[in-house]
Amino acid sequence: MTNILGAIAAVFLVVSAYFAWQNQSSLNAQKDKKENVEAQYNKAQKVLQNAQSDVKEASASIEEEQTKLADMKEQFNKTKAGEIEEDIAAVELRIEERKEDVKRVDGVAEESGKVERLARQYKSANLELAEVREDLSAAESKRAATDSKAMTLEKQLAKTKDSVGFYSKGQSSPDLKSKVVDVYGQYGYVTISSGDHQGVVKGSKLKVVREGATIAKLVVTAVESSSASANIVQGSLIEGYRIHPGDQVLSSLN
Repeated sequence: MTNILGAIAAVFLVVSAYFAWQNQSSLNAQKDKKENVEAQYNKAQKVLQNAQSDVKEASASIEEEQTKLADMKEQFNKTKAGEIEEDIAAVELRIEERKEDVKRVDGVAEESGKVERLARQYKSANLELAEVREDLSAAESKRAATDSKAMTLEKQLAKTKDSVGFYSKGQSSPDLKSKVVDVYGQYGYVTISSGDHQGVVKGSKLKVVREGATIAKLVVTAVESSSASANIVQGSLIEGYRIHPGDQVLSSLN
């Protein structure tokens, strides 16, 4: 390309030189100039020829390169088309995989919903079970209290029956545990700290105990709700002993 521009420039120079030569007033100068112009023209001709040769070679090279480029483009298009088809197939495969993932996720979400429902049901069942347990515990406590009360009542009933039996027989309760309150030795009787409520029966026989030994015997003469009076059985007081307040009084059946 540079040679072509040089050739064109040379032509312009030749033309300029030629016009300059015509305008010269001096023939010798014109001759010299003509010779110079001819020399330059010849030189330009050579340059032009060389440039033309270069242009021809460049054209041939361009055509060859264009052919190669066309072949490369065709090969590229074929290769690219194949790659695109492969890419499309890969993308379609990934899409199908994502669809399967979505299905799995939907399945997991559905199972998760089931699990949450089951968890709520389990929690509700636990709450109901806790309430039932509380009710059962309350019922058991109530039953225990009722059983205890029933046992107490049974004992009281049994005791009452025994008391009735002993009362009908004129005997004080064998479980009686009382104490002497006052001693009236000159009158021959004492008062004790138990009465009708404790199972003391009028006419029944009692005994005065000190340190585990019976020191005297009594006969109940009067009974109040929580106290009683009893005569000292004549001749029953052990010689050398006297009854004192605080001495233990028990049923003669004990």
